Amino acid sequence: MNRTIMKVAILSTPVCPYTVDIIKHFKANDFVIDAVIIEQDIRKKYSKNELIFRNAHDKFNRKFKKYSLSRRITRRVWDNLVPKFIKNYIQKNIETIPIIKKVATKNFAEQNGVPVFSTKKHSGEDVKKFLIENKIDYLLLASSNWLLKEPLLGTDLYKIISIHPGLLPKYKGLDSLQWTIKEGGKIGNTAFFVNKDLDGGAILKFYEEPILEGDSTAIIQRRMTSKKPEIYLDILKGLENKSIIPKKQSGSEKPLQPMSFEQLLEVEHILQERIEKQKL
Repeated sequence: MNRTIMKVAILSTPVCPYTVDIIKHFKANDFVIDAVIIEQDIRKKYSKNELIFRNAHDKFNRKFKKYSLSRRITRRVWDNLVPKFIKNYIQKNIETIPIIKKVATKNFAEQNGVPVFSTKKHSGEDVKKFLIENKIDYLLLASSNWLLKEPLLGTDLYKIISIHPGLLPKYKGLDSLQWTIKEGGKIGNTAFFVNKDLDGGAILKFYEEPILEGDSTAIIQRRMTSKKPEIYLDILKGLENKSIIPKKQSGSEKPLQPMSFEQLLEVEHILQERIEKQKL
């Protein structure tokens, strides 16, 4: 593979399809990934807004049968019945457990020649030290169990890039796609630098996503997510050739509140009306 001037790493959890897709896309385009940093600890507590979000979407997904019955049962058992020590054991040993090792991020990365660094939490001092020692320039946020914070943040020695499913700074926070549809805004992904403020870092580029016949919010979300690998690659190339200039946010816009189940239903209805109008 060609060696670019920049060095790039991915932040990931032990099982992350997005990390796999990023590695595949970068490899297909002859672009080197220098490391995958895998977070091992299990998150147990969630904020009030996160719980509202999870509960509303669980109810919505059950109504529309987004996931199979077996997957829904597995999720409930994992969330509510499996003890934390068992979860931790599975997370830390997933690459050796026969039934599930084929989906382990670590195994896929190493099979494709990408070094792996394991840590308890992404925001730990050990990760910061690893990044500095290995002269990593950019981190791609594929998945993490917690919001990123100090000591990982607060340095200019590397930048963390994330992709938000909404137009920043207008649609910060949870349910950004749904709020965009409700308000008739432009749908799409925003690439930005992560800082201490939720979705508040410098904006890199917005990628608009069209609404197509037959779409639902779930279909649009999947399509937007599937484009993350090519967006990350485009952003890195743009930063390298200086065609992308980061634009600071003012900080005046506040994150939106998560929607209720009833609001999610309303948004689905609004989306279908919007699709019908496009046909006229």
